[in-house]
This record gives sequence, C-alpha cells and structure tokens, in this order.
Amino acid sequence: MQSFKQSYLMLFASPYAIENPNGTKNEGVTCHFLMTDNLAPKVDQEAAQRGQSIFGMKPNKMSLPITAMEKIKAAPAMYECTVKMITKSVIVGGRQQDIPSLQIIDVDYIGAIDLPILEKLNKNK
Repeated sequence: MQSFKQSYLMLFASPYAIENPNGTKNEGVTCHFLMTDNLAPKVDQEAAQRGQSIFGMKPNKMSLPITAMEKIKAAPAMYECTVKMITKSVIVGGRQQDIPSLQIIDVDYIGAIDLPILEKLNKNK
C-alpha cells in the first residue's frame, strides 16, 4: 500500500532492545504521538449528541524502527511522518477480524512546538 506524509506531534520517544528466548534481538523506538498538527481544543461531537462530555485528544502509541532514533531531535516536537495503512488482525466478540490501521514508518524533525500560553506562564514565574 502507498505511503503518505503527515505532520504529527511527537510527545515521547524511547529506544528499546529486548532479547527473545531464542537469542534474537527485538529493537525499536516506542513513541507516543498526537496524530494531528492542530492543537486547538476539541470536543467529541458524537459523544456530545449522546449526552457525554469528551474533550481533547488521546495519544497513539506505536513502535518505529530503531533507525528512526537518529532522526528524533526532541519531544514534544512536530515531525513530518511517513505513514502507511496496514491491516491488523484482532479478536472482536470472539471472532478474528482484519481492521485497517495507520503505521508511522519514518519521521523527519520539523521543530519545537510554540505555544504562546507557555511563554506567558514562564514569564510569570
């Protein structure tokens, strides 16, 4: 499947290396992203119609190849991410189903996030 590029906010990145019982090594980078480049406040409109109040954005956690660690300069920060659609097999209601999912396969640092409210708060300290 074809990949595309999208700007996302990386909140966290940490490399890992795990040795499997058979002696092979599993390594990569655990990352948490907000899959958006828009930090404007959000209200879940569908939930609001059901009388629920759901605000904000939930981070996505995924694993990147260990080579991506060389490109990670800071977090939180904006990154241009190369993304592809993958299919995951999951068990839903006791039955296996294939569901589409987005997978980040590469990142390029764009820059630190600039939130004017943080500048204002830091000036008051």
